[in-house]
Amino acid sequence: MRINSSITAKAVSLVLLISLFVLAVVHLYNYLVSRRIIIDLAEDNSRAVASTIVNRIAARLTPVETIIRNLAVTLENPDLTDQAIIDLTRAVVSRNEEIFASAIAFEPYSLIPDQLYFSPYSYRDGATVVSKMLGGSDYRYFHQNWYLLPKLLDRPVWTEPYHDTGGGDILMATYAVPFYRSRPDGGRDLAGIVTADISLAWLQDLLAGLKLYDSGYAVLLSDSGKFLYHPNRALILNETIFSLAESRLDRQLWEIGRDAVNGGTGFLERESYLHNAPSFFYYHPLPVGDWSLCFLFPRAEVLREITSLTRTTLTINLLGFLVLALAITWLTRRFTRPLITLSLSAQEIAGGNLDAAIPTTTSRDELGRLTVSFSEMQRSLRHHIERLTETTAQNERIESELRIARTIQMSILPKLFPPFPERSEFDIYASIRPAREIGGDLYDFFFIDQHRFCFLIGDVSDKGVPAAFFMAVTKTLLKVVADQHADPGAILTTVNSDLAEGNESCMFVTLFIGILDLRSGQLATGNAGHNSPIRLNGSGATLLPTPHEPLAGAMDGIDYTTTTFQLEAGDTLFLYTDGVTEAVGSDGSFYGEQRLLDTVTEAGGGNAEQIVTAVDDSVRSFCAGAEQFDDITMLCLCFHAPSPQLRTNGITALPPEPTTRTLTLRLGTDLHALEELAAGLAPLKTERLLSDRDHYQLRLVLDELITNTVSYGFSDGSDGTITIDITVQPERLLTVVYRDDGLPFDPLAADVPPEERGTEAVNFGGIGLSLVKSIMDDIAYRRQDDANIITMNKNLAADRPPPTDKEQT
Repeated sequence: MRINSSITAKAVSLVLLISLFVLAVVHLYNYLVSRRIIIDLAEDNSRAVASTIVNRIAARLTPVETIIRNLAVTLENPDLTDQAIIDLTRAVVSRNEEIFASAIAFEPYSLIPDQLYFSPYSYRDGATVVSKMLGGSDYRYFHQNWYLLPKLLDRPVWTEPYHDTGGGDILMATYAVPFYRSRPDGGRDLAGIVTADISLAWLQDLLAGLKLYDSGYAVLLSDSGKFLYHPNRALILNETIFSLAESRLDRQLWEIGRDAVNGGTGFLERESYLHNAPSFFYYHPLPVGDWSLCFLFPRAEVLREITSLTRTTLTINLLGFLVLALAITWLTRRFTRPLITLSLSAQEIAGGNLDAAIPTTTSRDELGRLTVSFSEMQRSLRHHIERLTETTAQNERIESELRIARTIQMSILPKLFPPFPERSEFDIYASIRPAREIGGDLYDFFFIDQHRFCFLIGDVSDKGVPAAFFMAVTKTLLKVVADQHADPGAILTTVNSDLAEGNESCMFVTLFIGILDLRSGQLATGNAGHNSPIRLNGSGATLLPTPHEPLAGAMDGIDYTTTTFQLEAGDTLFLYTDGVTEAVGSDGSFYGEQRLLDTVTEAGGGNAEQIVTAVDDSVRSFCAGAEQFDDITMLCLCFHAPSPQLRTNGITALPPEPTTRTLTLRLGTDLHALEELAAGLAPLKTERLLSDRDHYQLRLVLDELITNTVSYGFSDGSDGTITIDITVQPERLLTVVYRDDGLPFDPLAADVPPEERGTEAVNFGGIGLSLVKSIMDDIAYRRQDDANIITMNKNLAADRPPPTDKEQT
């Protein structure tokens, strides 16, 4: 039923999703187009209303402007008497109801040579017209804006509106026109300014009576952006659109104000100051004083009808979608019902029952062909599993052989460091990080005699078991021949002849061998096609200039040469295989020789182990998880200086006092680490640092910890590193520090009481943490620097049995 339901759900979901998508697109398109039409209509309506208001304002103010301009022309007549000029102001006020007051202000001394002021002023006082003269020490009219602006601009102007506190606190505006008189030489001089004061109360009433939807309103701005009308009367003549924008930190409003006072027209969407709601904003210039008319009306009111229509359409669409969903579900269930029987049979086959009965069918449609195909698949699968079982058994045998070969390969390489703690003339450390396949890298070091120390590194061609055995043969030959010849060239010549003899597989090996005389620091080297070592001294890191002679083992009859160098105290040699320089990063680039030189130079202040570790960390960081295709092998030798005892008498040094010995193992995070552990612990036994019993118990403990780490700390399948530091102190105290960089996991919390051992309660690994505690004297866990750290101690002297006859010998 789960298969049938899944097919039904997928089919229904797909059809309904497509239908829903189409309905949504149509609905959205309809809404957007309708919304655009409504908004365009709102903009057209705004323009029409603005045009109507502009016409009404022009019809009322244009006659006033005409009267005052004509009066200015009349005043250019120099024959007018003083009384005639006064009568003109009275006539203008009395004959024009729109004009509240009028003044004719002459330039100082222009009408009467000895008179500074002459400005008759007539105004309405109730039903009468009153006249008086302006000017005096308390009112210098030629310093007023209504006088200065037309004079300086040389054109008629509308002044900034103002409140007439003496005339009923109504909003007033002044229209001022300059007039001129001719000079005898034909020129013209400014004679004065003629004005008309008009009330703007009718304009405010006009704007207040506008019907802009339900709650829309109009705003009138002066040429400086000052509010001449606003529903919020506190803003009138007290604020500008710019001050309002600054107080609200509204950059858009500031830009709108700038465009409006410059005579611009615009229609946009923004938030209303009065209602704090999204609104449409329209502004248009007026033919009076460069003023601007603005309309604001809420968006919700404009789109009310389209919103209602959209909701109705959406409801109809949803109901139709529901009917469609029911119909599609019924049809799909009907068509998929025959698959139920076939799906049940397929589930039995998937569960391992390859003999499950497949239902028969006489149908020739797709379902019938599918049933026949299932029958054929069942027979093919049964045959395939039989063959797969045989192949798996063969692969397991091959993998087991590869693991054994890797274990043998790693076990013959020295891993105990420091290998010669009693020798202070030098410090040596080496490491090998195998690739996933068996490789052929090798390194070795040993004393030829008391004063000459031999060290070598090599890389066998090819991979796999043949390379591992070729590497083992090469290492053995080198050690045997080095006991017979003290010259690296002679050693390589002999080893090459032995390897080439009967080498039908045409395998070869690159080798670098060095013999260091610890008394003088003289270094003799031979190179059979291997990478040149790096020499690190006070001048930095450079490649040792050794000749690159042919590879060893490929062809007989080659005579290799010996090159000598002089090492000074403090010099360091770093040997490596091409797995270091040819390590591949995540971007496909190689680690490279220059990067290696830089890394060795930076790590130059450390000992041999620190330098090798620094390079290894650098390579790991560069690869960043990329797959490793070759073994990475490194050997570092730091030459300190001959010991004083050896320089003076040349005899064998006295046996050193017992010293602390430390063995460091670096393992991977899969179960192959158990084989690597067995090889890594071998030196503790061969060097007689641990008895057979202590060696066996230590391996049991580390087996359990590695198994727990792989199973729990890296349960997500990620790669990591396990580091084990084993220290044996002279007082027979064994200390083990176990580190892994896996997920936080405390194995001590998973301990099992002794009475439950052997049951399923025992944690993965088979021995149990209780056994670990019984072997070690104490054990502690901590999480530090993103690593799980387990520290264990054991007093070997407390329970060590008497030595066997073999150990005494």
